[in-house]
Amino acid sequence: MPMPRGKRLVVLAVILPLAIALHVYLVWLGGGWRIFALVEAGVGLFVVLAMRDARRLDERAAAPHREPKLPWTAKELGARIDVQDKEALWAKLDETKN
Repeated sequence: MPMPRGKRLVVLAVILPLAIALHVYLVWLGGGWRIFALVEAGVGLFVVLAMRDARRLDERAAAPHREPKLPWTAKELGARIDVQDKEALWAKLDETKN
């Protein structure tokens, strides 16, 4: 199910700028919080990538669906042995064993 447009706007307009601001604060002003800042940057990157994928899914869902054309090739196999003839069947099985 695609993400509603309102949620996308909230993520892009509110959450992403807050994540970037927090990252800048922790990296350049926080000093000892560098590990936390790296984790937070990873979360920000995840949000950006998730939004990109959500946009692609929305575009794919909006595109018209085309049925694939599958070629069907049929040919007569031609039986090499009569399966009703038990003797011939057992003889063929014995041939394949050896």
